[in-house]
Amino acid sequence: GNARGEGQLEKANAYYTASLLLVVVTTVIVWPVTAVFKKEIFSLFGANEALMPLVLEYGDWIIWTFPAFILSSYFTCIIRCDGSPNYVMGAVVAGGVFPMNLGMSGAAIATAGGTIVQFIVLLCYLLKKQNRLRLVKPRQLSKAIMKSLSAGFSASILEFSFIVLTCILNNQIMRYGGAVALSIFGVVLSCSGMFQHIYTGVGQAIQPIAANNYGAGQVLRIFRLRRISLATVTA
Repeated sequence: GNARGEGQLEKANAYYTASLLLVVVTTVIVWPVTAVFKKEIFSLFGANEALMPLVLEYGDWIIWTFPAFILSSYFTCIIRCDGSPNYVMGAVVAGGVFPMNLGMSGAAIATAGGTIVQFIVLLCYLLKKQNRLRLVKPRQLSKAIMKSLSAGFSASILEFSFIVLTCILNNQIMRYGGAVALSIFGVVLSCSGMFQHIYTGVGQAIQPIAANNYGAGQVLRIFRLRRISLATVTA
């Protein structure tokens, strides 16, 4: 977004190419590790022997479609920064309406299937005329990758912190309350997340606008955007 605000589309696409390469390489490394050590990972997050069959029934579908989850998250950010937030919203809605009535497997199929639909819709954006995303060879690949990492470092720290906190809470609840208490906690956490995402959504919405204006040197617009965003979350 910063590079686009500066009018340097080639530089912006160089960062896009570097970030996509980083995401693909990371997925290739993490995906097989997750598949091989899935039981250990599920146990780390609090699943006991009684819950493990249900967790595997759900988790296997998620693991099989792991790249779709990663790339969908990636392209929602990239396409939003490319100036098409409404298209991203349509893709998310298309992937969210996916009912199933097949128990735990049905829930997993609905989740995985909805994400695959979302991913396909996002990929179709790359064929549209207004798409300005192009794969180019960065002049300094390592510098572009480090720039991508530094730009997302703060957000990743928050996400990792939430994962660690969830892991600790799950294990403590299983230790002192059992599976029923954990299921209640899951429902409450989902309700909490529903409201929390309203505020994070505002942050995600203003990020590409702020980055473009920063690149264009329009600092006053960023201050105005901040006031609008604060008024939105307050309301």
